[in-house]
Amino acid sequence: MKHNRIKQLTLLAFASVGMIGSLKAAPLSEAGEVLVGFRADTSTTGADTNYVIDLGPVQNLKALTSVQTFSNTGVAANLATVYGASWHTRTNLYWGAVASIGNFSQVGGNTDAIKTLYATKAEATNGVLAPAWVRKGESVHTSVTSRISALRSAYNDSLRSTPSATAVDAAVTMASGGLNSWSSYQPGGISSEGVSFGLWNPQIDTNPAKYLDLFRMEVDTTGGSPVDVPGELIGRMVLNSNASITFIPAAQVGVNVVQFGAATYSAAENAGTLAVTVTRTGDTSVAASVTISTSNGTGTAGTDYTALTNQAVNFAVGEASKNVLITIVNNPATQPDRTINVALGGASGGTTLGAQATAVATITDTVLPSVVSLQADVFTASPLATTVPVTLTRTGGTAAFTVTLTTTNDTAIAGTHYTAPATTVNFPANETTTTVNITLASRTAAAPHRVFNIALSAPSSPNTLGALTSGIVRILSPDDNKPTVTIGATTPAALVNENLSDTVTIAGAATDDKAVIGRVEVQLNGGAVANATLNSTASGASYSLSVTPVGGLHLHGVQTTHWGA
Repeated sequence: MKHNRIKQLTLLAFASVGMIGSLKAAPLSEAGEVLVGFRADTSTTGADTNYVIDLGPVQNLKALTSVQTFSNTGVAANLATVYGASWHTRTNLYWGAVASIGNFSQVGGNTDAIKTLYATKAEATNGVLAPAWVRKGESVHTSVTSRISALRSAYNDSLRSTPSATAVDAAVTMASGGLNSWSSYQPGGISSEGVSFGLWNPQIDTNPAKYLDLFRMEVDTTGGSPVDVPGELIGRMVLNSNASITFIPAAQVGVNVVQFGAATYSAAENAGTLAVTVTRTGDTSVAASVTISTSNGTGTAGTDYTALTNQAVNFAVGEASKNVLITIVNNPATQPDRTINVALGGASGGTTLGAQATAVATITDTVLPSVVSLQADVFTASPLATTVPVTLTRTGGTAAFTVTLTTTNDTAIAGTHYTAPATTVNFPANETTTTVNITLASRTAAAPHRVFNIALSAPSSPNTLGALTSGIVRILSPDDNKPTVTIGATTPAALVNENLSDTVTIAGAATDDKAVIGRVEVQLNGGAVANATLNSTASGASYSLSVTPVGGLHLHGVQTTHWGA
């Protein structure tokens, strides 16, 4: 029989974490220690190799009072080497565990009777305990004990085959065809004496892996432990996809504690949902269910969030954490942070609530900033108007906020020609514009046009100013006199070739008794009106406009738009 040793896979993987016990001075396996073996179906990857680990004294497993997981990345790496990278999803790879006290009841601190056997049995359904192995007579226990001893000897021979073996080496590969290999006790190997080792090794399914239940069978020697009486459950073993092994003591099988993962949770109100985490510890190899409910803190159900009332939180087999989402409302108004009380309940069976059965969830206020601007840089009051509307616009947010609007005199004087408005402008929620009406004094035809300045500043946090924050207000007086427009000679003063797209410049000047020129419009042959370019808005301002003639006779006319009636 060929035995090969895998280096760097160590008993430290399972024992040095202080859960199975201290490492021995030498790595040799002894009576009363648990051997975990792997094998693959014939003609599949790794079929010619068994992989066997010494998990340490069974007495230490028996002494555990809480769920423990034993792990080492080296185990997964070696399983991948032997059985392929997808070893944990294979349906033709098997594992199991056995131990025997042998002929010395006190070995390893055990108080078991001699020839007491330990063996795993597969759960047909994950989380549902398998029927126990039963006690047999002395001849059966003697035979099985001898076989486990032979397996242990082969395991130790493999360790001894490497002179550099150290105390942390506790895993070997064994040729599966050997008489005392792990496979020799599986289907197709030795299975007489009323005990089928093949039933000790279920398939490894998808994550979570198939579960094993570890039973203790004491030999029937004097009638005190009758034949065929079910053995004692020691615990459940779960092989995880990362090759760690979780052991759940019998007293903890089906027992798990559910609680919140933290005392507080929070989310911005514009997130849409607020997640709280519910965790469970203990035996996660079974399904579990609790309920979650909410109640008002400073937040109000229906206004700030959607209430939960005894909503089920269901943990599937292998699940240790669940997120529960609370729907929260994005209120555009600026307001304080709001709290929600959350509580767990409805635990039953082996599930209990932990100390953190309540928590507080906070909705943090996150108002989207608004950007506020003047709608235009010039606002004009018609000659007979008693007020002039100044419009403010905003983009971005929708919450209400304030901004300061100030006026300063130019040719118009506050208190004489207009009434300065209140400096604080309240911008309503959900509105994209708001208007401030500035009161104007009455005017006569003899009065000139007047101007005053306006400016925005100091929007309330977190809002900001936009690009257009200052402008003017023009107050027009009644005006019965029309402006005068003169037209100068065209340039060039010559014939133009309309086929060459030559341009002609029309120019002149405009005067008005109010000393303000708004614009000069030019229209050719009843066509579209175009604004000429003004060199200023003062009376007597010159204007010009370049046009491209088209075929036919051209006439042109010029008019002004003035600020009067």
